Amino acid sequence: MKNYELSYLISPESSTEETEALNAGITSTIQKEGGLILKSEMPVSKFLGYTIKKQRSALWVNIEFSAEPEKIAVIDSYMKKETKILRYLLVIKKPKRQIKERRERKEQTPAPEITKEESVIKPEKFDKKVDLKDIDEKLDEILKD
Repeated sequence: MKNYELSYLISPESSTEETEALNAGITSTIQKEGGLILKSEMPVSKFLGYTIKKQRSALWVNIEFSAEPEKIAVIDSYMKKETKILRYLLVIKKPKRQIKERRERKEQTPAPEITKEESVIKPEKFDKKVDLKDIDEKLDEILKD
């Protein structure tokens, strides 16, 4: 069995008895075909974004149910026959994707604090100045070998 969601708009000209009878007819059709109603909402008045069959408002109903895919054609044909229904949408409701839990970061050991004096590099090796003559002599010694 798959889960389905049926949303439909009922004409606002119908009385409350007619809308209740229509909702009861739809739910009984689903149950006759072996469907199981999971969630059903009461009709809610909505203003439409554009006119549908010359209507600017409608009663919106949403039903979630589970049924065999072969039985959906019967429910679909029942919805097409009803004249009080302005529009309907019957879709397969996929289960929500489970979000993986995030791993928590391991606490890192804090780095040792460096003082301002330690952060400055002292040029201890470069205190002694070298003459150009000393460099020439060293090069000559290396090249003679």
